[in-house]
Amino acid sequence: MLKYELMDGEENIIVLDELFVKQGNNEKTTTAVLTNQRLMFLVPDDGAEVLRIARGLEYTRYKEVYYQIFLKDIKELKVKDNYYQIVLKNNIQFEFDSEELYKLVKNEI
Repeated sequence: MLKYELMDGEENIIVLDELFVKQGNNEKTTTAVLTNQRLMFLVPDDGAEVLRIARGLEYTRYKEVYYQIFLKDIKELKVKDNYYQIVLKNNIQFEFDSEELYKLVKNEI
């Protein structure tokens, strides 16, 4: 289950699972949510597991936002090696491996 709230006037565009994201030395495979205003990277919140009993023990894992990028803060998009790169106005950079996400973000900015 994804745990985030949309802002006024915000609409979901796509949710991508199993997205590889890299920032500096940090690398994660995560879920990304692209809206018409933000790109959010989500990770499982292990403290928010909901336990249920249904033919044994099952759990639902919540994924919460751990980083969000406002689309208005993107300075440029680049293709670098085999990855796509977002450069923010403050020069923070993210790399990811989804051409689909790259095209959608490029279309929104």
